[in-house]
Amino acid sequence: MTGFDARPAAVTGCTVEWQGLDPKITLSLKGATHSTVIYEGATGLLSTLP
Repeated sequence: MTGFDARPAAVTGCTVEWQGLDPKITLSLKGATHSTVIYEGATGLLSTLP
């Protein structure tokens, strides 16, 4: 997850899906190294998509 501080990024979208008490948060970014960042609260998994 490098590059977020290298150039400015704007959040263009954010969705939260609740799976029981655990959120799954999807951020859409513009101008960042990764266009999508997904955090799954149930597992603490943070993943990125190009």
